[in-house]
Amino acid sequence: MEVAIVVGRCNKTGEMYGIRFEERSTGVWTFDWAFRIRPEAAHREGYDRTVIEGRMVRGEHYPGCPCCGSLGFFLCGCGRVNCWDGERQAVTCAWCKERILLGDPITSLRAAGDI
Repeated sequence: MEVAIVVGRCNKTGEMYGIRFEERSTGVWTFDWAFRIRPEAAHREGYDRTVIEGRMVRGEHYPGCPCCGSLGFFLCGCGRVNCWDGERQAVTCAWCKERILLGDPITSLRAAGDI
């Protein structure tokens, strides 16, 4: 079983947080935990170099974004993850401030580097 942490930003507060993913079967990643994290800690732990590919499934006990409680997330064109309330289709990235319209499900996550 492989575990990976992906860094995201709260779409409401702009705070950084980590999302824990576990590959429970080949190509199926379950996100099951989230926690606040400082940029320097994320970089030190290598979370800015995470790559996962496959289908992403919310775990039964996933608590959501630790800042606002949103249970979903989206991937911006800038390559960064943001929490998502699961309702709005037009969103603004907390990282690059680009306004985007959500579409296809996420099938891979690759850390965008600079945190």
